[in-house]
Amino acid sequence: MPVTDVVAALRAAMFGAYEGQYGTFLVRMALVALVAAGVALLARWRWQFTPDDQFRSPIITDVG
Repeated sequence: MPVTDVVAALRAAMFGAYEGQYGTFLVRMALVALVAAGVALLARWRWQFTPDDQFRSPIITDVG
């Protein structure tokens, strides 16, 4: 999990207790950040801006 790596990297930076694993934590966090950025950029193309006056709800309900 990325949060676990952040905590471990912070401990390694503060106390130097992880004997050279600091680089490993940084690489894993960078990979997670790159994957998240890639997913965010790919998901961006699915969305489009619609002005309020042209918005139509995709759920059609017959209420009253």
